[in-house]
Amino acid sequence: MLRIYTILIMTCLFLLPTIKHTYGEGISVVITEMGIMNFKHEPFIKNDRVYIPLRDFSEEWSTKVNYDHGSKKIKLQQAYQTIELSLKNKGEAILKDNTTYVPLRFLSEGLDATVRWDGKNRTVYIEGMERFAFKTVKNQSFWIAYKTGEVYMANGVEAPKKVGTINHELYEYVNLDTVEMGDNTFAIKVVDNYGEPSIQYRVYTIVIKNNEIIHQENTRFLYHYEGSDLLLYNKLAILNSGRSIKLINSQGDIVKELSLTSNEKEQNYDLISLKPTYMLIRGNQDGLLLYVDRITEKQTYLYKVLIKNKNEIEYIEHEENGTMSTGDKLQFLGEKNGVLSFLYNGLFESGTYTFKIIN
Repeated sequence: MLRIYTILIMTCLFLLPTIKHTYGEGISVVITEMGIMNFKHEPFIKNDRVYIPLRDFSEEWSTKVNYDHGSKKIKLQQAYQTIELSLKNKGEAILKDNTTYVPLRFLSEGLDATVRWDGKNRTVYIEGMERFAFKTVKNQSFWIAYKTGEVYMANGVEAPKKVGTINHELYEYVNLDTVEMGDNTFAIKVVDNYGEPSIQYRVYTIVIKNNEIIHQENTRFLYHYEGSDLLLYNKLAILNSGRSIKLINSQGDIVKELSLTSNEKEQNYDLISLKPTYMLIRGNQDGLLLYVDRITEKQTYLYKVLIKNKNEIEYIEHEENGTMSTGDKLQFLGEKNGVLSFLYNGLFESGTYTFKIIN
């Protein structure tokens, strides 16, 4: 249910010189769900209230800000929560160095959180704020709730709508990438990097059409993941299951499904590059870069044809606890005139290598 909290915050600029402000007090704002907030402009205290920079807060806490110059109203949107601030007449808002500050308690309570002040350590603790991954592409905004995996989207200043769920909880360091495909269709990739020492990844690929999730994949990568997992190929969304990929057009149709490898190893594969005649993939367990000829389906481990030093090869193939190999760490630089270029920095061998595309 959409909740709208209207807070009248009225500004009278001719009164500002008479107000006693205390700036630069070293006030910290800590959100228990994610840690200390990093503000570009320092919070301050006035009349026993902590004031924070409005735009800094919105950037830190995944809220979209819309300002109506005519009505002097600010609307903050976050998934199913909306806060409206009215900057008129006299009252609570403070303008300093072209930055608008508002009372922290107004915002946090508007987002259903509780605020506690630790005067001794000059720290504000906020508890109960729901955490979201957030991304805006053009005029569309997207939120994904960490705890529930619910996905919301909003067009412009419209109220956000729930479009579905990824059916999984998000954990730690989340990166959200969004591409507009046309025909009111969007492709989204969510990468969640978690665990100690941050070697686990959950990758979700989603296609949203007409405000509804119509396709999605959920893949787990352990040890090796470059984050280059592609999202679009020739205007088609790429949904990677780890063992195969689906190509989806803007109408929501599955145009093609490709097997990533015929390798019998039980591991998922990161898609590094996809072209009409070949693709590059890397296994999340062995960390080895594979060239796959899409015409002949022949597969080539690139380190075996590029790396010459035997000690380096032994290092690449070395396994930890019988499950994870060191991997080749070949970095794909690109393709030019049918030749692939790679960069490698190893223990016994380093350099730039080329591989001619097999026709």
